[in-house]
Amino acid sequence: MKTIISIIALFTCLQSEDLFAQDIPLPENLPDEYLFGQNQKSDPKIITKKGVYLFKNKWSYSDYEKIYPNTFILENLNEFNNQNFNVINDSLSTLIIISGGGHVFSSTKKSIKRLDSSVDQKNQFYSSLFLYNNQSYMYGGYGFWTFKDYITTFDKSTGQWELVSIKSDYVPEGRWKAISHVMNDKLYVLGGRNSPKESANKDVPLNDFFYFDFLNSKFVNLGETNQLIPTVNSVNSNVIINEKKAYLDNDKIIIFDFIKDTVTSYVSKNIFEGIDLKNPVVNRQDTLYYIKNVNNNKLLARFPINDLNQIKPKTYSISSKKELPYKSYFAVTLAALLCWISYRLFTFKDHLKGLVLFDERRLYFNQNSSLVTEKQLLLIQHLEKKSFISSSELNTIISSKKYVKSHFTLLRTEFIEEINIILKSVTDNKRDLIEEIKDPLDKRYKVYKINAQISKREPFLSFLFKI
Repeated sequence: MKTIISIIALFTCLQSEDLFAQDIPLPENLPDEYLFGQNQKSDPKIITKKGVYLFKNKWSYSDYEKIYPNTFILENLNEFNNQNFNVINDSLSTLIIISGGGHVFSSTKKSIKRLDSSVDQKNQFYSSLFLYNNQSYMYGGYGFWTFKDYITTFDKSTGQWELVSIKSDYVPEGRWKAISHVMNDKLYVLGGRNSPKESANKDVPLNDFFYFDFLNSKFVNLGETNQLIPTVNSVNSNVIINEKKAYLDNDKIIIFDFIKDTVTSYVSKNIFEGIDLKNPVVNRQDTLYYIKNVNNNKLLARFPINDLNQIKPKTYSISSKKELPYKSYFAVTLAALLCWISYRLFTFKDHLKGLVLFDERRLYFNQNSSLVTEKQLLLIQHLEKKSFISSSELNTIISSKKYVKSHFTLLRTEFIEEINIILKSVTDNKRDLIEEIKDPLDKRYKVYKINAQISKREPFLSFLFKI
């Protein structure tokens, strides 16, 4: 029985080692209060009030050689964790900045000291904290019952947080918990939350997108955000991947590319199971390190970024791609043009119905046509303008020679008979369409009248725009 129990225990142990092969126990004797972050070389780092733990291939610990007297205030502040303090690296040290603004401390392997001459301001909770030109900044945040719409910066020479001058007509609403990232001299900001003055709703998500241009000290509005974006609120578990801001959750990682205006979402069930969302994430050599909690046991977890290649991503635009006004005008114009063309097409068909048409070579009626001679065409053109032609006018068409009257009569009869044959074949009409009658103005003379509507063939495009 003992043997069976031992085998089961060994099997369970091996399974556990395989399951948590990417997980590393936190240092022994680690106090309950600590900050998680990284050093200037991106190595995971745990900061305590008495020393620093650094992870390379294993944990190493260094006591502070010097703890400056003015750091005693740490003992009287809130619990020492990543909720109450923010960790950010400048070129020389790790800065510890109290949430809400105010106190700033510098932590190295050798010492911890206070840099500010401020107080615990409690004025910019959940602001966007960032470095620009190796200087600390905070945008937005919440404090004393208001959401902030300004930017502050820590002046190392005075030890105070100063307002950044803004020369902008457009100033976005105040907010906290915004998604943000600094690059190319711009602070990009997306969403966040606030409580609109005109609404009874509290702490509602915002859907705007803008940046602050440090070179011109102006906010620039980029419009509304795409409603399909999986998140518009920040969490502590964020990290920089290939110069893009990324946010982690239990089942996903969302990467924002503000330059290309895209957001990419990788979703896989329990991909970061147990992640402690109250702590930041570290990216070292394309591997993500984060604190996770498994059965009340905290571990340092590792996730190779290349593993994301096994997940099919979804990509969205950050900004809302609203239809531009000119597209609407174009659509309305196109619809009106199509209606006009359809109307004119029906009108054109009605216009052609029952008409004998002609061009430079042929006569047409519905689907039928026939060739005509040059002289026959001259007669047709005359009859289009006038419904009849006199004998003398017809004689000039038939021949330029001088004939006796009886001979011209015979030529006219033959000429009219030939063209009537053509008209009958084209129109399927058994009666002659050109008849010899007495001149209505002078009964002594004869004229030749056409008993059909005749018109020159007209292209549809010219008919289309004819008023």
